[in-house]
Amino acid sequence: MELNFKKTLTILFSTIILSAVAAESSFAGFAGVSLDLQPADNTLEVYAKGVVAGQYALNDTLSFRGNFQFGTGDIVSNGLFRETPSTFSINELSGTYSFYTEGRIRRISALLGDQNSFGSDTFVKQTLGVHTFESSLLTPAIAPVSANMHLFSGVGFSYVDDFGPNALSINAFYDTSDDGEKTPQLNGAFRYAFLAGDSIFDTDFGLTLPVENKTESGEEVFILIKSIILHGGLSTVINITDRMNLFLQAGVSDINIQNIEAPGLDNLHLFIEPRIALSSFNLNVSFFNISDAALRNLQTVSHPLGCNLNIETLPFLMLSHTATAGLDVTASSQRTVDISNPETIDVVITPHLDYSMFSGNLKTSVLIHPLEYMDMAKFFKLSLSFKAQF
Repeated sequence: MELNFKKTLTILFSTIILSAVAAESSFAGFAGVSLDLQPADNTLEVYAKGVVAGQYALNDTLSFRGNFQFGTGDIVSNGLFRETPSTFSINELSGTYSFYTEGRIRRISALLGDQNSFGSDTFVKQTLGVHTFESSLLTPAIAPVSANMHLFSGVGFSYVDDFGPNALSINAFYDTSDDGEKTPQLNGAFRYAFLAGDSIFDTDFGLTLPVENKTESGEEVFILIKSIILHGGLSTVINITDRMNLFLQAGVSDINIQNIEAPGLDNLHLFIEPRIALSSFNLNVSFFNISDAALRNLQTVSHPLGCNLNIETLPFLMLSHTATAGLDVTASSQRTVDISNPETIDVVITPHLDYSMFSGNLKTSVLIHPLEYMDMAKFFKLSLSFKAQF
């Protein structure tokens, strides 16, 4: 038995090494960094964030991915090389085995970190080969992927079947994160995406099983599942005319089948965005009630409920490089508005300039919160970000 095991390991490693020599390996990466500058108490605070992601394909069948993120506190008052508060996180480490059968591409992945779950358009782009269709409002400034409607982390696997204008995936995750409020969870999801003419559809259905090890009487058991929590959604782009389409994203989450009630705003995710391409600029109007998972890391959206107006010019030449200019106006509020508490309502006016350089995109944004005009630290912020693929 030991001899067979050694032979198996020898054959496995020999296959990997020979395949790496025989086939050309490749690497694709993404890097993004941002600086946020805002006034505070007669000084200037500067915060830095960064994301680095990459995929190394050993050959046509075996590939590895990594996604890392960092952030700092104020680097002006603390100093860049002093004891400045900082964070570092590993968003994803994964390995994927791809194989071809019956003219179809199938992929099996083992993953540690954040699952590329529903809401992001990455799955559809990778399988169906379409361009980005996610709303710019839901895309963080330097993230390689758009926001997720449901966010799951932990360790798990996924199976993807890519067949023509259709693709499906099955995902299973064990989430051990402990924030003091939830127990470990088993998460499963089925996702199906397809093209219908010029329109794109991406559907999702999943469940969460909270895992406990004690009964109500305090008796310890190996595993105890008391409830099943469901989630699901639809994300689509419907082409109405050559110059107009509709982006729609809708979903529900945290539906406990043992106590089914009509979903409230906390359980609903809804994003509606008609898009119109005019002769000299593009116009998007958004109405949303987004999930907390999608809300995090968004630059111009402070609260889950609101609307947005986005105007952006067509590309033009600026110093021999391509650029676009635009304006975002976003009004958002908490789902329960307290008129006496101004922090439950926010308006953000964001003029921005995108400039293509060094095979990437430099974005300069000025975030103005007019309702905070009495506090300069909250009223104004300058954001510089650069992201590139290589």
